[in-house]
Amino acid sequence: MRDLPMRITSIYVLRDPRTNEIRYVGKTIQTLQTRLAGHLFDSAKKRTHRDKWISHLLLLGLKPQIEEIERTLGNWAERESFWILFYRRAGAKLTNHTDGGEGAPGNIHPASTRKKISDRLKIATANPDWRAARSKIMKEKFASPEFKAAHLERTKAGWTPEKRAAAARRIQGTTWTDKRRERARQFKRSPQQREAFSAAVRAVWTPELRESHRRSTLDRLEKKPIEWTPERRAEQSARAKKTWAEKPIEWTPEMRAAAAARIRANPPQKPWTEERRKAQAERIRARNLAKSAQKRALVNEKLSILGSEDIRCAAGDPSVEGAGDCEGAR
Repeated sequence: MRDLPMRITSIYVLRDPRTNEIRYVGKTIQTLQTRLAGHLFDSAKKRTHRDKWISHLLLLGLKPQIEEIERTLGNWAERESFWILFYRRAGAKLTNHTDGGEGAPGNIHPASTRKKISDRLKIATANPDWRAARSKIMKEKFASPEFKAAHLERTKAGWTPEKRAAAARRIQGTTWTDKRRERARQFKRSPQQREAFSAAVRAVWTPELRESHRRSTLDRLEKKPIEWTPERRAEQSARAKKTWAEKPIEWTPEMRAAAAARIRANPPQKPWTEERRKAQAERIRARNLAKSAQKRALVNEKLSILGSEDIRCAAGDPSVEGAGDCEGAR
């Protein structure tokens, strides 16, 4: 028999928030908040006395209180049974159906078993009938307000500060390789999917939410302003140039009008003073001069390739030998 890794198991109780009575004794190797979220989620099924009790609390806008009473290593089944018997003898109205000691926390499947499970799931999810049946079941579940409330509570409780910090570190450490960028470019939504996604975003981003997000962003920037060092500006400029070179945007008159309307509706926070206008004009003038110089250099390079007679011939000089042929060629 394969030896299982030893893990710390917490013995906990669930209390009724109205009377502070102990109504359930359980064990977990997860955090208490994660285990409580699991109870809230499972309560929508109403399969056990515990589920029905928690579901009733949720309807009242309450949820049970979880409290750790002991930590054990290895002999969790014995300790869970002990506490269930202890509270029952003390007169607690427990919702436990058994005397405890069931389950196999910490059991880790070997790689071969995990592969078999994965293969079966891949075969099932590839079946359209299975996906349709699964979708129907989930839609029926989410039609229940109790299930939605329990799912929301479980999601909120699952995102602990430690989990959020770990997710942030993973995102910040993500490296966008050329292969990953190419795969992202190849992913294209159909017009129906784009329209559905756009409608969902518009429904969520109400004017109130947009204003709240704008204010929170401004507050965050005031508390910790972005330091635009020369290196950071150069890096940002290089990324923008690469993006525009790979996928340039064709600005149609409609797009320009829509962009102008958005700018007029949301004027920039930094006012356009006379000094700022002059600086902007100087930047545009310098950019245009640079473009003109580049074009002139390109023309001069092309002319340098041609001989002087070729240039005079192209200009229509009749003194050039064979000007008639040159005229015909032109």
